[in-house]
Amino acid sequence: MAQAFRIHALERGVDIRRCTMVAFGGAGPVHATGLAEALGIKRVVVPRTGSVFSAQGLVETPPSFEQMRTFMVRLDQADWGAVRRAFAELEGECKARVRRASIGEGPPKVSRAVEMRYAGQQRQVLVWLPENGGLSPDRLAAEFARAYRARYAQELPGVPVEIVSLWVRVSAGDGTSGRPPLFPLRRGAYPTVGRRRLYFGDAGWAEAPAYLWDSLEAGSKIRGPACIDDETTAVVLRPGWTGTVRHDRTLVLERD
Repeated sequence: MAQAFRIHALERGVDIRRCTMVAFGGAGPVHATGLAEALGIKRVVVPRTGSVFSAQGLVETPPSFEQMRTFMVRLDQADWGAVRRAFAELEGECKARVRRASIGEGPPKVSRAVEMRYAGQQRQVLVWLPENGGLSPDRLAAEFARAYRARYAQELPGVPVEIVSLWVRVSAGDGTSGRPPLFPLRRGAYPTVGRRRLYFGDAGWAEAPAYLWDSLEAGSKIRGPACIDDETTAVVLRPGWTGTVRHDRTLVLERD
């Protein structure tokens, strides 16, 4: 896992040691501090609902419809009237589907993007367009250069740029505002629920206290080695790590 992280970071020109790791999924928090040590990362964030991100997203993300249309043309040869008309048609089709589905409470949100590439390449980059910005070749070229540089850590000056396809997503109005917190804080001490014998590779075995995540109040700190239990995951703190509970029940793990 660490090697895969390094390869992706090198491809993007990122010094991974300066990053914060986000641990999610049922097993992610179990391995996060060990993986962070292998990568030289000193900070890990574990969201309270990280182990069920997929289910939470399915419940809370507003329904949406997407349309894509192939539009092969060199950027400097594009008919911008035709581009705007194509975007308007795609947006209209998506909005009509949202209306027919009768979903959402607020006004729909429209996102637009263009798939682009340097001429001769086989892979394109998705370039997001500003919500309220105008569409012009100069602005699109600048946004493509920024997106390409973010992915590949370089640009190819002098190589023509191509538009490959146009993409529109219309999301229904979000009716989730005003919901109560998913995890209200509990006041009081945070007792252990027992001790665990944990194995830390080169560091060997360690006897560690175990806590219930929901018993930890905001501001409480847990020093490793320790284990923080939840119904769907366990957060393992290796020796030399401290976990702090934020007001939203997120755990922030930091290496001494």
